Amino acid sequence: MTAFLASSWRLLRRFLTALAGLAALVLVIAWMSGWFRAKVPPGEVEREKTTLTGRKWAYSQVVRTTESVDAVGTVEPRRKTIVAGQILATISRISVHAGDPVTKGQQLVELDDRELQARLREAEAAVAASGADLVTREHDFQRYKMMYEEKAVSKEDYDKFRGAYDVA
Repeated sequence: MTAFLASSWRLLRRFLTALAGLAALVLVIAWMSGWFRAKVPPGEVEREKTTLTGRKWAYSQVVRTTESVDAVGTVEPRRKTIVAGQILATISRISVHAGDPVTKGQQLVELDDRELQARLREAEAAVAASGADLVTREHDFQRYKMMYEEKAVSKEDYDKFRGAYDVA
């Protein structure tokens, strides 16, 4: 029986809490709709008569003004020109700016050529090394050719050095 009373008491508490919340909501709605304020009685209310005594008068006149309009938008050109480089490099100086007129052959930008100069020196060094390798292989081939003619080396060794010389 005690368990029945405890569960009944909990159910009653929940019901009363919900009822109190609902009552509070009804009171807030009634207050916001003006139930607790004095109302204007029906009928006509007499207005105060206003006079223009003691007031300054201003006359109207036509004034011409310039009208300015601010707008947000995108300005797009009639023609678009794409400028692209044949090489990938860092731009070190820009000679023209947006909207400047340009002519054929005019320098638009100056590229940083340090990387290109380094690549050129690297390629020149590779050519020099390749030339030195060619000279070495040619000497080896000539030496093995003489030794082959004197039957001092085998045909296989001679062919190996001849192939290396032809590749170089």
